[in-house]
Amino acid sequence: MQKISACHAFLAVAVVLIAGCFKDDDRNSAPDITGAAITEVTLGRTYSFTPSVTDADDDILTFTITNQPAWATFDATLGKLSGKPTAADVGTYPYIVIAVSDGEKSAQLAPFSIAVNEFSNGTATLSWEPPTEHEDGSPLTTLAGYRVLYGTSANELTESDELANPGLARHMIDNLSAATWYFAVVAYTTSGLESQLSSIVSTTIY
Repeated sequence: MQKISACHAFLAVAVVLIAGCFKDDDRNSAPDITGAAITEVTLGRTYSFTPSVTDADDDILTFTITNQPAWATFDATLGKLSGKPTAADVGTYPYIVIAVSDGEKSAQLAPFSIAVNEFSNGTATLSWEPPTEHEDGSPLTTLAGYRVLYGTSANELTESDELANPGLARHMIDNLSAATWYFAVVAYTTSGLESQLSSIVSTTIY
């Protein structure tokens, strides 16, 4: 009987030791990072790129970057790279890598380059119907102009052209780099009241 008890005790210890070999990090999934970085920006325009990230374990994630351009800032919480290059920054910035980590495992985007161009040939033309009344139906007699907002993300219309002419219904934007651009229009009155943002439209410059 004593030998049997000793055997049982040994088996119990063995099970504990084996179970201890399976650590939590062996079941931890690496985060997933995706996104096609914008590879061109025109002098004086705002560059902005934020990758998409998912993590099956809902871990707290941090981002790092390699070969960050000096004219850009990097958000280690969101993985966002943004900035507005000046004339001194014209050139190509190669082998930029954005990576994400959950503290134990990591993933990264493929390396990409950003070309800062002095000029770009892309153009986009917008047209709209000038508003004639307020939301309550009363006549609009104090229309002063429009503000055209645009950018390379529908959530970040970082550029704007102010058109202080209420008679306009068309506007061409030039010097656009190769990217998908998003546009919207806001009307404003002489007293500074603004309309709601129009629907956002987009076009791709190749």
